[in-house]
Amino acid sequence: MTVAGIASLAGEEPAVGALLLVLGAGQLVAGWGVRALRPWARILGCVISVIGLFGFPVGTLINAYVLYLFLSRKGRTVFAPEYLEVIEATPDVKYRTSIVVWIFLALLAGLIVLGVAVALFNR
Repeated sequence: MTVAGIASLAGEEPAVGALLLVLGAGQLVAGWGVRALRPWARILGCVISVIGLFGFPVGTLINAYVLYLFLSRKGRTVFAPEYLEVIEATPDVKYRTSIVVWIFLALLAGLIVLGVAVALFNR
């Protein structure tokens, strides 16, 4: 379904719009929790990823990978309390995001903005 299709569906059906708002809020809360390495965020992220599996085909692939990351041994380790203790014991170690990731993120954001603009102007 396209962005315009989702927008028109959300406009016609208030229940669908409310569902999309709840999912979006859940994703924001989960993202905040995952960034802070909160154990509850791993569970919420898994629930949201299971819902995202229905977005066939791309959503299924992305959310299956996210589920794999959350449920793997590495994912369990990162969200364990012992890992937070390691982070607190080594405050001088900071993760830096690669410039390649920032460029990819900027391109992706530009494509999304372009897609929304095209959907709005083709009404």
